[in-house]
Amino acid sequence: MYSDGISADLIGMCIVGLGGSLLGLMGLLAGPGAGKGRGKLVGPLVVLLLAGTAGAAAALGQPSPVWLPILVLAGVCGLFHASRLPQLSHAGCTVLAVLRKPRLQWALLLAASPLLTLGWALLSEPECPCLQTAEVQVLAERPPTEELTVTAHAATDTGYPVALSSPRSRTHTDPRLLTREEALVQPWTASGQLLRTAPPDGKSNCHGWVFTGGRYWVKGAEVERILQDNDYRPVTRPVVGDVIIYRNGDGQVTHSGLVKIAEEGRVLVESKWGRLGCYLHYPDKQIYGKDFTYYRSPRSGHHLRGLDAASVKAAS
Repeated sequence: MYSDGISADLIGMCIVGLGGSLLGLMGLLAGPGAGKGRGKLVGPLVVLLLAGTAGAAAALGQPSPVWLPILVLAGVCGLFHASRLPQLSHAGCTVLAVLRKPRLQWALLLAASPLLTLGWALLSEPECPCLQTAEVQVLAERPPTEELTVTAHAATDTGYPVALSSPRSRTHTDPRLLTREEALVQPWTASGQLLRTAPPDGKSNCHGWVFTGGRYWVKGAEVERILQDNDYRPVTRPVVGDVIIYRNGDGQVTHSGLVKIAEEGRVLVESKWGRLGCYLHYPDKQIYGKDFTYYRSPRSGHHLRGLDAASVKAAS
């Protein structure tokens, strides 16, 4: 499971920019006397503290953009301290003699940290602004309540009834939606971050696409019960066919999909975005957030029980 409400790259940039600048400023304020007497212990303690923090973050499963910048800062401070050791003081290199001055070292760190942050920001993969617009959010959600009606019921493996909804209109897709959707997702599809596998279809939402084969709309509030009754268990290493469930900050289910590729550390998910189409994408490249969990069940397939009977009843 990976859960992160804030981009890991953003956290890393803050650590480099703010952390590096703070260390540089503290070193300058401490003055040249900081490396004498008891002040000699400050350098090693700072290095140990930073290295320990980085190690703890890595052990807790934080992504590398979080712990790696801390480790880099620890290495920089360690090099600064090592350059002032007596064993190196006999080196006759003029450059080394200049770089040994504490105030110059901290000044370099103070100046370099914002530049490193800027470089990181430029090299980081940008989010597509078009998919963060209010229009996409609206289109990816369910249609207005008056456009849906409960037409049948299916059941979980324990017999719990799940309401299945369908659009009132027999025309499941607004033709104008096709044009709007293509324009909205084009920047992501053009950059290869998103591959459309099916056009917009109003017959189902994401949960209905997973648990009813795209025949109905299923409320997100029903998903937790489906996971429980159909013996789904969370897994950390997904395989093809596993379910992925997205949740918001309140723990409510917001989106679901299926794992289509899981090899060599690369995972690709296919999911339907509300009234929009179906897309193949990386788990964190969508509009539903980065709090998601993979689930696996020993049962065959993910469809609810009684779907065929429900379809016959709905059609009659």
